[in-house]
Amino acid sequence: MRWKTLLTALDNRGQGLEEAQDMLDFESQVDKAEAWIRDKELMIQAGDTGVDYEHCQALQRKLDDVDSDMRVDDGGIKNINALADKLIKQGRSDTRGVQQRRLELNQKWKALQGALDNYRTKLAAALEVHAFARDVDDTYDRINEKAIVLATQDESQTLRAVESLQRKQDAVELEMTAIEARLKDHENDGKRLMQKHSEMAQPIHTKVAQVQDNWRKLRSLCSSRKNNLDSAYRLHKFLSEVKALESWVNDVVDRMHSCRQKHGSRAKKPSLTTRISETRC
Repeated sequence: MRWKTLLTALDNRGQGLEEAQDMLDFESQVDKAEAWIRDKELMIQAGDTGVDYEHCQALQRKLDDVDSDMRVDDGGIKNINALADKLIKQGRSDTRGVQQRRLELNQKWKALQGALDNYRTKLAAALEVHAFARDVDDTYDRINEKAIVLATQDESQTLRAVESLQRKQDAVELEMTAIEARLKDHENDGKRLMQKHSEMAQPIHTKVAQVQDNWRKLRSLCSSRKNNLDSAYRLHKFLSEVKALESWVNDVVDRMHSCRQKHGSRAKKPSLTTRISETRC
């Protein structure tokens, strides 16, 4: 009889410990879920879409708990509800408290889902716009690189050097045709994105306008540079021709003097025909 009583007492104690453990698990899982929900609510309320592509990606990863062990999903909420049902069936004195916590958690979870989906969609749209802005910024930087090349090339003092600069100018203009093609793509992509994400139309339009303005400045610089090089080429070409002519004249004069010395200083003054002949001697 005493043995049976002891077994019953041990069984009741074991059941009590199990029920206590179940209650601890329930409280722990609810606390974790509520903390997770508060964290997502703060993100949603802030509405941050990132300052650039990488920042926006980081927000997406945080929202989806990619780099975190603290993740709550439908499966976790179902487990909490199953555990709550188990506790309620035990007829505990704190049954009403369990019911209340479960009700509040389910309400918070249900209210969060729509807001989460909306924020996730907002981030996806922002990421697309950030990718567009990154491509435009890359083109903007390429334009600046070409502008630096054109601005730092000084006109040289020789015809050969000017011709070398003209070849470099031609190479820059060839690269500018590729940039111009990218600008057309940016313009088309910008129009598409402004229609798709009308709430972000202004920053998209501003980004396109900035790169187009920078492009016009580069074209103006390129045109001015080309005109300067053309003028420098004509000048050095003229000077080169003058120098060649002077060299020819000096050579003719030297040969004439040489012929005169050869025929004697007292020779009769030659005629024009004779002078021409002398240049051939």
